Amino acid sequence: MMSTQLPADASSDNLHKSYRVVSVHKATDPALGKPDYWYRYTIVGGKSRITGLHRGTLAEVTEYAEDCAEAFNLRSMAPNAKASTWSSRNKK
Repeated sequence: MMSTQLPADASSDNLHKSYRVVSVHKATDPALGKPDYWYRYTIVGGKSRITGLHRGTLAEVTEYAEDCAEAFNLRSMAPNAKASTWSSRNKK
């Protein structure tokens, strides 16, 4: 099984919102249920974790995931980007 695992520093993930690819693993074909050039990738930024599924070689999917992470970073740095207003309903 081919995969790539990039080093993850969980403590620094919570300090900044920079998105980065942390893993790319071989996955099964979602339609047929068998391995066939599908990979699952994980992108982490701050407390957010994004998991996706993409078809291609390990190198192609890794490049695709890195492009996605870069796009997320560019979007979050846009001049009109607004900070999240999310808050927990479970205030104590």
